[in-house]
Parts: sequence; structure tokens; C-alpha cells
Amino acid sequence: MEKFELIEKNPASEGFRLGLKLHELRTKAVASRTLRSEARPFLKEMSDRCNEAVGFAVAADGGILRLDRVDSPHTVIAVRTTVGARFPARCSAIGRVVLAYLREDEVKADPLKRMV
Repeated sequence: MEKFELIEKNPASEGFRLGLKLHELRTKAVASRTLRSEARPFLKEMSDRCNEAVGFAVAADGGILRLDRVDSPHTVIAVRTTVGARFPARCSAIGRVVLAYLREDEVKADPLKRMV
């Protein structure tokens, strides 16, 4: 894995950490998703109309996967999660919106996930 730059030695801890090649592969994987490219014009239009940042995410493996984001120069306060990042649904507005439209059995029994 080190040979292919998927991991690298961490000089501070003498252990290993994820390599930059993994970051590059993740970025390419997210960018190549058809859903993202199809949604982009709508995100841009929505951002232009409301003068705010607009995000696009999907439910994935018990959390939310950020597929895209269009920033606006008019946004005063913004939290910019990385495109390709995965995070718990309850930790963001976009995640709570996704949770609100899931069936009860999809939300599961975790009470923190039910806080919408």
C-alpha cells in the first residue's frame, strides 16, 4: 500500500497514515458520479435565486454523504463540509432534512437519529 501511495509513514508517530493518493481517488470517485453532475445546474440556480450556499447529500451507511456544494458570495455564515465527506445525519441541517423523509424503519431505533 505504501508503494502505491495509499498509506505513508507518519514522521511524528512513526506509524502510518492515509496517503494523498487515497484523497485523490476519493475526489475522482465523487466527481465522476452522474447524479452529482446532473444535479449541479439545479444547485447553481437555487444558490443564485436565494443568494445562499446550497448543498447536495444522500443517505449512506447510517449517515450522510456530501456529493456537492455550491457556495454563494452572499452567504454571511457558512459551515463548509468537504465534498465527499461522510458524517452523522443528526449533525447537519441537510442531514436532518434527509432524515425527515426516510421511512421509520430506515431511521432505525437510534433516538439521536430521530431528532429532526
